[in-house]
Amino acid sequence: MKKLQNWKKKTRHIWYFLLSLLALFFPSVLFAGAMTFENPLTSISTLPDFIDALLTIVIQIAVPVIVIFIIISGFMFITAQGDTQKLTRARSAFVAVVIGAAIILGAKVLAHAIAQTIAQL
Repeated sequence: MKKLQNWKKKTRHIWYFLLSLLALFFPSVLFAGAMTFENPLTSISTLPDFIDALLTIVIQIAVPVIVIFIIISGFMFITAQGDTQKLTRARSAFVAVVIGAAIILGAKVLAHAIAQTIAQL
């Protein structure tokens, strides 16, 4: 009986996942004829411009992911309820998110500084 309940629970989660995917991709299929895409690389002619465009795309993707992981680490802090092991895990997760965010955002600054230095040579 317990195996049947676990199987039902797993299949329910699979259906929720599939319905979520359908909800995400249905509008793009429905409005596919009305959507137009432009080539984002038409204005890029040099390597520093390409790196800048690439890092801009990475940052646009990474910022929402960073926010989600900060929220998750906040929930980890809340659900720790004083348990030192869980608090340590939540703290390390938060520090990892902050370090990752600093690396991603710092890469753009570093690339810009290197490009300006090379342009002055």
